[in-house]
Amino acid sequence: AREMDALQTTLEVLQRRCLDNAKHTEEQAKETELLHRDVEAAQREARQANVAQTEATTRAAKAMAELMITKASLERAEREAEEALRANQVPEIELQRVQRECSSMIA
Repeated sequence: AREMDALQTTLEVLQRRCLDNAKHTEEQAKETELLHRDVEAAQREARQANVAQTEATTRAAKAMAELMITKASLERAEREAEEALRANQVPEIELQRVQRECSSMIA
């Protein structure tokens, strides 16, 4: 009878441990699922940030190209004004005004 009681007690302890382990495993599975969702959300945010950065870089490159075109146009206008002066087609004061405007825009 003692052996039977000891076996019964051991069986009850093992059953409790199994239940505890099952609960712990279930909690870990829930935590893992939450972490998985957090990782997916972080990955989505990273992709969105990457797209935004790429778009910003593209806009900056376009703006820089437009600036270079504008600068080249202003430099060309300044050269043309100087050439016109040499040909006596533009008074000196007008040339100086155009040069000042072009220089201030280039800078």
